[in-house]
Amino acid sequence: MKKTICLIMFVFLLLFVSNNVYAQERFPYIPQQEVSGFPIAPRVLEFVSFEYVQEYERVKEYTVVYYIPYIVNKNIGHSDYFLVYKNPYPFARGRVSVSQSSYVLEEQVLQEDRTEFHFRVTIRKEIISEWYPTGDLTPFFEEDSKIYIGIDEQDAYQRGFNAGVKSITDKYTSNVLRWTVPFITLIILTGMYVGYKKERFHSD
Repeated sequence: MKKTICLIMFVFLLLFVSNNVYAQERFPYIPQQEVSGFPIAPRVLEFVSFEYVQEYERVKEYTVVYYIPYIVNKNIGHSDYFLVYKNPYPFARGRVSVSQSSYVLEEQVLQEDRTEFHFRVTIRKEIISEWYPTGDLTPFFEEDSKIYIGIDEQDAYQRGFNAGVKSITDKYTSNVLRWTVPFITLIILTGMYVGYKKERFHSD
């Protein structure tokens, strides 16, 4: 009888105790300067990599790759993206400047499950020497700045639709796995218990 009660309690724990692992919430980036011309429905781009191009008298030039984890069909123009950053120096948008910090989108690449954005960026040498004396600008592109893009309603709808479908299929799969594993476990334990009882009965 005790073993039967233990078996029932074990199955109860498998069925009703949640084993979900929740990812830590990621706080949004908060720009430190006043932003004008900020895109409507902004989405932040994820940094991928950067590469040094060349040096001018006042600035250094880089190519920087960002991405967003879905397809953006809209052709992003100069008014559809915006750079926010922690240092107080201005950046010119939509063109490459050899005298001041600037950034411009050069290419928008559609891939199977994401969209890449290739930028050309120039940064004044005093920013590099003051904020990044080692010359490594990875912290600037990865942590100290973010580029936002604005998407239109069609892209927003499609993204929402895809996310909704994914959430339904993921939930269905999760529920199947959640109930299948305890069910199989119950069958195995029941078989073991019945076998044990039969063996004990025969031995008696």
